[in-house]
Amino acid sequence: REEPITAICIVGGMKKTTFTRKKKSVRIAGGDEASDKPAAVVRSETLSGTRISVLTGQANVSTGHSFIDSAWGGGLGLGQIALVQEDINSTYYRVLLSLSIAQALCLPEPQECLIVSHSSFLPLPKALNFKESTFSQDSENTKQEKMKIAWRYDDNLKEKNDPSGTRRAPFNNVFDLHKPMELTEHRSDCLIRLPLAELRAAHPSTVDSQVPSSKEFFSNLLSTIEQNVKRCKEEKKVLRIILHSFGSPFWLDYRSNLIEKEMIRFLHQLKGIIRESTAVCMLSFPVHLFSTSVLEKMQRVCDISCSFESFKGQSDEEVDEAFREYQGFFKVHKLPRINSLTRHLPETPSYVFARKRHKLLVEVFALPPELSRTTESSQSQAATKMLCQPGPPKASVIDF
Repeated sequence: REEPITAICIVGGMKKTTFTRKKKSVRIAGGDEASDKPAAVVRSETLSGTRISVLTGQANVSTGHSFIDSAWGGGLGLGQIALVQEDINSTYYRVLLSLSIAQALCLPEPQECLIVSHSSFLPLPKALNFKESTFSQDSENTKQEKMKIAWRYDDNLKEKNDPSGTRRAPFNNVFDLHKPMELTEHRSDCLIRLPLAELRAAHPSTVDSQVPSSKEFFSNLLSTIEQNVKRCKEEKKVLRIILHSFGSPFWLDYRSNLIEKEMIRFLHQLKGIIRESTAVCMLSFPVHLFSTSVLEKMQRVCDISCSFESFKGQSDEEVDEAFREYQGFFKVHKLPRINSLTRHLPETPSYVFARKRHKLLVEVFALPPELSRTTESSQSQAATKMLCQPGPPKASVIDF
């Protein structure tokens, strides 16, 4: 006979414990190693004029235009290179470079700018006292005129006006393109100009075995940039590098396949220098002077690529009636993939721009309902007439 098994539970006294919040290890902006300080302490140590991105967790600087910051996913990240393709018929790319330099100088603690150009960007646009953006103005209008029937679509309108989808307030200043900025002594000290004419005269291209080479010119320029990058990293400052018309005749006194390879090698070395630093780089590239293969190689090296395509040089018949109020397209060709498995995916990579009054307006294109009704194709009109007529369509009124 089997005896029943009894289970005895002994309840013992539990030890008294205290709950302590775990300290998060947050990466400090600028590429420094992760620290064990609380998040509130680390945020106070971020660099001046930067903001941590919600999408990548990296410190970003503003380009000076709120909509372009939003289209790029929150701005230009530290250690990244942005490629701006020049338009052959317009100079709107210079406006973006000027806004970036003006944004660096109008901060309470101005950021240093290293400008390599054949011309001066002065005078810079003047910063206004208040902060606003293209999508913040639209959101204010929607607040004043709220929908009564389709009231649930109020939030959707705000998200469409902000391509990043984060709906964060802009951290850039608004500039008046018609008024010049007053350069104080403190601001002028932050501008480091490297004129291309003097650099080319000091380091001309060498011709060995009938093949010109600009290796000495690029290596000297790279060493100058590296010195400033290291100095700003030690001083915990942001350095903005502006390369104006990279690859134009002001940069190259000879053209050959070897020099084009040296240009790509220069960008690779520049990317390695600023990747773990507190510097960013914006360069404009004359696309019409090079082949498509060179452009693809440069886009592969750079983190961000965009272009301005103006309607200048086209007749009114070539430009559609829907785009008469605008002056061209602003297209984003590449976005960075840093600290994430995939890049930021906006709803559309193509936008329209226009220079209205004292600012550069970039927005998502939307076809007006009145224009969409009137711009019916000729084929659909012919099909409608054919359905309404009792017999076959007549070519003329005189035909029987």
